[in-house]
Amino acid sequence: MSKDRKYIVGLVLAVLVLVLLYYFHRIHSHSLNYSNVFNSLCVKETTTNHVGTQESTLSRSYLVKVLVLSRPSAILRRNAIRNTWKKPFSGSQSSVLIVFSIGISGLSDSTLNDLTKEQDKFGDLVLLDSVIESYSNLTNKVLRSFVVADLKYKFSYLIKCDDDTYLALDVIVEELRRRTSRKSYYWGKMFEGSIVQTTGKFAEKKWFLASTYIPYALGAAYILSGDLVKKIAQNSHSLMQYHNEDVSVSVWISPFDVERQHDRRVCESKPFTYYKCSQFAVVLHPVSAEEMVLLQEAYKRNTFKC
Repeated sequence: MSKDRKYIVGLVLAVLVLVLLYYFHRIHSHSLNYSNVFNSLCVKETTTNHVGTQESTLSRSYLVKVLVLSRPSAILRRNAIRNTWKKPFSGSQSSVLIVFSIGISGLSDSTLNDLTKEQDKFGDLVLLDSVIESYSNLTNKVLRSFVVADLKYKFSYLIKCDDDTYLALDVIVEELRRRTSRKSYYWGKMFEGSIVQTTGKFAEKKWFLASTYIPYALGAAYILSGDLVKKIAQNSHSLMQYHNEDVSVSVWISPFDVERQHDRRVCESKPFTYYKCSQFAVVLHPVSAEEMVLLQEAYKRNTFKC
């Protein structure tokens, strides 16, 4: 091979190496950029009441933590809650912490970017990097949310609700504040004797305990004392996850000596007059973003009842 040909071959090889190095750098940079977005989402599992560090969340103790399950796209529902029943508890000295739990595994870069902007503005998102958002994965989402709650926050009670739930939160908080014991407490609208579904959306493939469910609080909203959340979190790696998250929670705490309080003021299903509660409702579900605002005004006037 002539010197000129060797020179040309060497030059071509050098160019190929440079091209490969360039593309490797681009891919690596894209990965880092995605990682930065991802980390910015996951590190800020705090609210605007805190500096964005784990130590700051653990340095304060709350009477109540409200865990609102939400989807990435449900920004209108989250804003409706922020502007209604969450608003009175937004002060830096509030004994109530309200956050939105969202699964972010497998989301597009544009969706992650939208959540980053929302987190920067409100600081009230808890973003679960290991959770895929789907109804079939709801029980796992609840379990991972409990694990994060126990890891990063101190609280006496946890209220779990959905982003289409209206809470008369001031009433609930005051009732919890008056309780003499803050241990082993489970509150909600209890269902008992429900037939286990074997087909359809609510079908249970893993259930083997009986032909009916054990008593459980409806998933629209229920309360667990902090010690029960801790027990669930500590045993999360070995707990059976049933299809229905509210049933799963009741099973998870069933080995413990728990005070279960049934409350008919949890109104789930429309029209809300169906349950004919004797007292003012403290939970209404399901509620649209538009209805949330109307209910807040009705609640101020004491004009809505179950």
